[in-house]
Amino acid sequence: MATDLAEFFGGAIALAPLFTLPLMAGMATTAVVAFGILLVEKKMASVQWDLSSAHSWARSV
Repeated sequence: MATDLAEFFGGAIALAPLFTLPLMAGMATTAVVAFGILLVEKKMASVQWDLSSAHSWARSV
């Protein structure tokens, strides 16, 4: 948990001077990107599971 928080703040602090954003805008951007990555990862995990279960079902038939 502490390392996640450090990565979050580190990303926000890095975006501030890089794109001349206020710190709060950097935090919002970091949060949106992090949640987007988590949603894509969750979606890809369910697709991978569906494909592997379909493959094992096809082999058993």
